[in-house]
Amino acid sequence: MNYLRFSILFICTVLAAVSTAEIYRWVDEKGQVHFGDKPLSGNYDVIEQQQKKEGLEDAPGKSADIQSENGKDVPDDAKNDGDDVLSEEEAREKRVQEMEALAEELRTAREKREGVREKEKEDLRNLRAGCENAQQRIAYLQSRIDRYTSRQTKKKFPGNRSEGTFTLDKKHERIMAELRSRRQYVKENCTNL
Repeated sequence: MNYLRFSILFICTVLAAVSTAEIYRWVDEKGQVHFGDKPLSGNYDVIEQQQKKEGLEDAPGKSADIQSENGKDVPDDAKNDGDDVLSEEEAREKRVQEMEALAEELRTAREKREGVREKEKEDLRNLRAGCENAQQRIAYLQSRIDRYTSRQTKKKFPGNRSEGTFTLDKKHERIMAELRSRRQYVKENCTNL
């Protein structure tokens, strides 16, 4: 609802500005469409008001050259007021079509941004799930290593367990390698979540 209000306000603002100034449209690196009276990037399109090209620079009934006091000095091109009205209606229709195209472009850009945001949210959820799984696996692997070292210590050094060292068998070396790998993953990917 808030976006709809913003779009309507934006369209009204653009309609008012279109009649007097050039409008520039550009798309930034994130895919967001921007409009303004000055381009902020090198890649932009100019949306121009075509009043003078369409013959709308003088509104009917306002020019001193078109109407005189007695009506005798009216030029031939000003006698047909229906054409001026028709061209004004065509110009309005063209402006409405341009605004509808701009509104559609804004909707498309918004949908694209929402898609990107949704993908980022999904990626973040997947990363959090991966971090939770890695931390659970670390706890499990650490408990297996602790049990193994406790058993080995009891076997080799029954009296004084703090002295001496022993080597891991191949199975427990693989467990230690996986444990180091999981810890590295958590360190690189899960510290800022």
